[in-house]
Amino acid sequence: MPIIIGWGFITYRFMGRPLRYLDDVISASEKLANPTDEQIILPDAMKNVQDELNQVREAAIRNAQLAKEAEQRKNDLIVYLAHDLKTPLTSVIGYLTLLRDEGEISPELRKKYLSISLDKAERLEDLINEFFEITRFNLSNIELQ
Repeated sequence: MPIIIGWGFITYRFMGRPLRYLDDVISASEKLANPTDEQIILPDAMKNVQDELNQVREAAIRNAQLAKEAEQRKNDLIVYLAHDLKTPLTSVIGYLTLLRDEGEISPELRKKYLSISLDKAERLEDLINEFFEITRFNLSNIELQ
C-alpha cells in the first residue's frame, strides 16, 4: 500500500507541474485570439515561450493596425474616386439636359455644348481607365527590387 501511495505521489508531483504549464500556455494562447496591450506572463521556467508568445501578440497588434490603416486608405480612395468621377459626369448631364430641354439653341451653341460634353465624357473615360489601371496594379503580385 505505501508503494502505491508513493507511486501516486511521485506521479502527481512529476505530472502536475507540466500540466500546470500546459494550462498556463493554453490560457496565454487564448489571449492571442484577442490581443491587447497586456503582456503575456508565464512562470519563469517558461520564459522562452513567454517571449515568443509576446512577439506573436505584438505582431498581431501591428497587423491589425496595418489592416485598419489599409481599410481607411481604401475608403479614402473610393471617396476621392467617386468625387473625381462625379464632377465630369455632372457637367455632361448638365450640358446634355440643356441641349434636350432648350429647343431654341443656335447650331453654334449646340456644337459648343456637344463639344464640351464630349470632352467631359472623355475625361470621365480617362478617370475610369486610370481606376482600372490602379486596380490591376494592386491585384498583381509585382515584386520591386
